[in-house]
Amino acid sequence: EDARLSLLWLKAFGVGAIGISGKESKEYWRPFSHPEKFDGVLPALWRKDGVTLYRVPVRESGLAHVVPEGVIVRRSPKFPEDVAEVEKYVAALDDASLPLTQFQWEGRNRIRIRTQAAAGQALSVQVTYHAGWHAHSGGKSRAIAKDGLGLMWLQPGCNGPFCEIVMDYDGGWELRLCRWLSYAAWAAVLLFLTVQALTPLYRRHLARLTPAAQHPAVR
Repeated sequence: EDARLSLLWLKAFGVGAIGISGKESKEYWRPFSHPEKFDGVLPALWRKDGVTLYRVPVRESGLAHVVPEGVIVRRSPKFPEDVAEVEKYVAALDDASLPLTQFQWEGRNRIRIRTQAAAGQALSVQVTYHAGWHAHSGGKSRAIAKDGLGLMWLQPGCNGPFCEIVMDYDGGWELRLCRWLSYAAWAAVLLFLTVQALTPLYRRHLARLTPAAQHPAVR
């Protein structure tokens, strides 16, 4: 049961592999109280010095999935065993009858997703929700919502057998504020350096304009 719950949560968050430090591991930090629970449950990809890397079986390797909108987790689970909604969501992730997606990172701040979706289906994106993310498809803006797991989902607005959704991250108001503060700081530095460079020239110019009467002639 412990392994089943762990596997459920791993799939819900889009984890493709997990490293487990066993009792024989030389690592100081061992976060798993029962490191053997995945033996015979998950295939081992690599094993050495008490550390095992297991593969989590998933239908799609990307982080975007078309699922029925009704299985989106709406309520945040209150404890690890509170998985009634999570089980329905993960079952949809494993449902071979649902459309596949192509998920691609384009740099750190853009995601491109290609898929197909019918009415009543939603696009679940296993990336942490942030208001700085914005989505567009079919030339229109698509609202991004936060699910009960803290991940993102949206209605893709597909109008045919092919749909492309582009998601861009601008950091939200926090990053925009930091960006403008950075611009202001650079402007202040440039202004200071300009004043420092021009002050001697300005003083020499004033000296040349000073009337000769203010300097008594030497007799």
